[in-house]
Amino acid sequence: ESVGCLIREQGHQELSIEHLCNWVETRPNLAKALDQALQCPIPDWRIEHAQQRQKRSAERESEQAITNATLRKVLVEIRSGTASPHILGFLGTAYFGHYMQCRGESRIEKLASMIGNDEELVQASLEGFRNSLERPDLPSVDEISELYTNSELPWLCMPCLAGADELCKSDPDNILSLNETVLERLVAFSYVYATGSDPNWLSAVQTRYPELVGRTLVAHGSKLIRSGPRSAAKWLVSSCGPATPNEAASRCRWRSSVVLLSRALRKARWQISTGGTSAFGGRAWTSLWR
Repeated sequence: ESVGCLIREQGHQELSIEHLCNWVETRPNLAKALDQALQCPIPDWRIEHAQQRQKRSAERESEQAITNATLRKVLVEIRSGTASPHILGFLGTAYFGHYMQCRGESRIEKLASMIGNDEELVQASLEGFRNSLERPDLPSVDEISELYTNSELPWLCMPCLAGADELCKSDPDNILSLNETVLERLVAFSYVYATGSDPNWLSAVQTRYPELVGRTLVAHGSKLIRSGPRSAAKWLVSSCGPATPNEAASRCRWRSSVVLLSRALRKARWQISTGGTSAFGGRAWTSLWR
């Protein structure tokens, strides 16, 4: 009963394990009872769970060591942004926290948790993200859209978006130092990988180059329309979002949306007029057209 009071922390004032042990020393017949009261049998299932956790922990440590050893072999390439797209893609995906093993609040913490908190690798990755924006093999807007219609992302999408974020941490206008070709690809990347809100650098691009953003949006949307009006409409709803605070960017974005929706409607009408099945559905199309 005394041990129970200690465990529950109820009625245990001036009571301690040392006090009980000293008290039992003068009463040897109670020594066995005290020993049993201080013991807590561990069920077999707890032992099995602990062993499984230890095994998984050892496996993760082994995998982590292999991963870090592989990355360290191409540390120079990672830092220069010229490493394999698969390697940069892995690091970029970790930066955005898309692996179950990622831990931490910030994106850098999530990246670090995937590479064993290796500070040198983390810094090399961040530098590599920024340098990947200058790669000559960045996919074109058309190639990005083609992969998107097949539910795929280019391997360089994540590292490039990470590079843009890192480049613009101190000032979103830093993105304007990139040439228009790279900006087009970044805008396309930002539209195929929707994070729920626009990256901080996108408004700077929309303000300086509204036609570039509109052109990229129309090119990407047109590709989706050719693959099916329904997918194009769904993408417009999810990606275009509300009007931006910037007036020029807002006009450009929504003008592009109207163009794309008009194309989708024309295609649907053509399908119905030729006896085909509209991707919107015949009944829905009739009410929409009226």
